[in-house]
Amino acid sequence: MKRLLIIFLMAAVMLCGCSQPQTKETFKNKASSGVWFSFSEINTMLKSEKGFKAEVDLAVENCKKLKIENVYIHIRAFCDSLFVSDYFPLIDEAKDLGFDAFEYILEAFHNENIKVHAWINPYRVSTTSEDINELNPESPAYKWLKDDNEENDRNVCFANGIYLNPAESEARALVINGVREVIEKYQIDGVHFDDYFYPTTASEFDLISYEEYRGNTEN
Repeated sequence: MKRLLIIFLMAAVMLCGCSQPQTKETFKNKASSGVWFSFSEINTMLKSEKGFKAEVDLAVENCKKLKIENVYIHIRAFCDSLFVSDYFPLIDEAKDLGFDAFEYILEAFHNENIKVHAWINPYRVSTTSEDINELNPESPAYKWLKDDNEENDRNVCFANGIYLNPAESEARALVINGVREVIEKYQIDGVHFDDYFYPTTASEFDLISYEEYRGNTEN
C-alpha cells in the first residue's frame, strides 16, 4: 500500500511538471500593473482646482507611458470622503473645489482605458489622537460619541487613536453603506480594504462587544 502511494505521488509530481513552465515572460504577461495614490498624495494635489487637474492629467500621462493598467485612489482614509457623501464628511482639501475630484480622476484615467479602484480604510478614524473634539463634527464617530445615546458609543474604540468597532452591527452597516454608495455613484473597477490590522491586543479594547457576543453564542 505504501509503495502504491509513493508511485501515485511521483506520478502527480510528473504531471504537474508537464504544464507550461512559469518563466519570467509568462509571469510578466499575467501580472497586472498598478499604482496606489494615497490620501497624502491626493491632498497635496488638491491645492487648487487648476493645479489638481494638471496634477491628475500628468499622472494619467505618466501611467499611460509606463503602461499602467490600474490605479488605486484613496477615497477614505479617516472616516471621511474624497467626494460628497451621505455618510462621511468631505475632506477639507476638497471643500473649495468647484467640481467632484473623484469624478475627474475617474474620467481622466478611464479615457485612457486605465482602471480605477476605490481604496478604503473602513475602520480608521484618527491615528494621532484620542481626543474626539479634534474630529470633524460631521464624522459618524463624532456624532455617535456626542449624542445622548450611550449605547451607540460602542461603535467607536480607542487605542492610541480612534477606530470604528467592526464588532458592532451599526459600525459594519456604515462601512457597507459607504461601499454601496461609491459603487452606485461611480463606475469604479474595484474596491479595496486596507485595515488588515488591529490597533492593540489589549482585551479591554472591545471587551463589551466580545462579552455580548459570547452571551449570544452561549444562549
